[in-house]
Amino acid sequence: MSPGVNYDRVAPGYNQRYCASPHTGTAQAHLDLAQASHLASVLEVGCGTGHWLQTLKQFAAW
Repeated sequence: MSPGVNYDRVAPGYNQRYCASPHTGTAQAHLDLAQASHLASVLEVGCGTGHWLQTLKQFAAW
């Protein structure tokens, strides 16, 4: 069995990949899907650091 990943150690640099490759259009695609689906809320389950949730926080039911 291989050792597990220490996500606390990896997390600080994890989002830096979006600077190198910003995935243009992804944030807008998420917004378009949420709006077209008439979502009342969004549930995030195991999506890394939650980078893309920043675009969807307007749907948050806090």
